[in-house]
Amino acid sequence: MTRAKCMLMLGLSLSAVMFMTGCSNTIESSDIRRNLTPELFSQVQSAEQYRNTRARSINHMWRTIYDDWARIWFFDDNTRLTPTPTP
Repeated sequence: MTRAKCMLMLGLSLSAVMFMTGCSNTIESSDIRRNLTPELFSQVQSAEQYRNTRARSINHMWRTIYDDWARIWFFDDNTRLTPTPTP
């Protein structure tokens, strides 16, 4: 047999196997009723959007803590050692 005939036979046999096996993932009506919006994690956000919002909130919280810590220990005040006022 020629190479073209071998490739054609291989392609036909693979196609036949794919069509005979079908889809093994069956979706039933109870699966749909259990979770009507599987792409949403919360009421209005997907899981990826929720993780992004949470990461932004945690980042903002840590930056705010550093600013508050500087205010508690008066690190954000100007020095009083200069003879001229500083803005």
